[in-house]
Amino acid sequence: MVDLSSYTHIGTITETIANIKNFKYPGDVYAAPGILKHIQKHSEKFSEAILNDLLGTMKSILSNPDYVGCDPCEVGTSLELIKQIDDNILIALQFDIRENYIYVASLYPVTESKISNRLYSNRIVKL
Repeated sequence: MVDLSSYTHIGTITETIANIKNFKYPGDVYAAPGILKHIQKHSEKFSEAILNDLLGTMKSILSNPDYVGCDPCEVGTSLELIKQIDDNILIALQFDIRENYIYVASLYPVTESKISNRLYSNRIVKL
């Protein structure tokens, strides 16, 4: 059983957001300590403002995304939220079926062309 006490609660996926891309598990979202270290290893990809407030960035994206999508290979258990901050930043979320919680799997910038392609293929939708 995962001990969520060492994780950071960053927000909640509402049923409204979950239903847009058939994410079956709305609820609280957690960031493991390891994901923050992982993101900081790729610091060259982010602005200083984002790096200085990774949790705030995650919370901002989660609370008010510009786009919602999902990984086509993991429909129902994955969710991708994108928000324009300094750049377009994507937060990838996964539902852990065994442990029954949603966690941050990744955070990275995406280009306008990727957003256009994902909109065209219906991988993401604009809110």
